[in-house]
Formats: sequence, C-alpha cells, structure tokens
Amino acid sequence: MIGTNDARTDTAENIASGIAAIVKAIQSKSSTTKVLLLAILPRADTPDEKEREQINQKIRKVNKTISGLDDGNSVKYLDVGAGFLNSDGTLPKTVMPDLLHPNEKGYQILADAIFPTVKDMMRSPKAQK
Repeated sequence: MIGTNDARTDTAENIASGIAAIVKAIQSKSSTTKVLLLAILPRADTPDEKEREQINQKIRKVNKTISGLDDGNSVKYLDVGAGFLNSDGTLPKTVMPDLLHPNEKGYQILADAIFPTVKDMMRSPKAQK
C-alpha cells in the first residue's frame, strides 16, 4: 500500500524508486522476511475523468516498474486493483467513499484478493515441496 500518497505530486520514477528502496531496506534488516508488494490501487471515480486518467497513467507506470521486484521467492507482487472497479471501469464510492481510501467493504475486497497469496507465502519451505 505504498506510493499512492505520492501519485499526485511525484514522478512515476521517483515513486517506484522509493518503493524499491523500502523493499530493499526490509530485506537488509530481515533477510528471511517475505514481502507482499501490492500494486497501487486505482483512484478517482470515472475512467474518463482527466485527473484520474493522468494519475492512473502514472500509477500504471509505477506498477509496471515495481512488478519487476517480484523475485519469485521473498518478494511477491500482486495487482488487485481491478477488483475495486465496476465493470464500466468506475471506482464505486461504496468501496472507496473518498475515491482514495478503502472502507470496510473495500478492505474486505482487498483481504479476499490477497488471502490465497498470503496463505501461500506463509507456508514453510518444507511445506511448499
């Protein structure tokens, strides 16, 4: 859930670089820690809204860059953003009332989307064989 607060004011390159630095810091402090790196979620209410398109274009660029941090072992990248959108691409206020922060329903969507990955990541190496 890192990076969304910078989407309005910073470049995609700086945001992705900051996210990579955080992942690297976690790994340097705890080499056995597994990181579930989530894509930045979509923002604003309609897909054709000018500001939303500019921000979401930046978010897509960041997400594409940070997806490369997935090493198949200690870092897993997951993009669950589509689960927050209506079929027409709009972001409903029923899951993000301010079009930025998930509410209880939004967090349930998030929890349901990440659960299988978290469960898989939590298995011990012996259990994964």
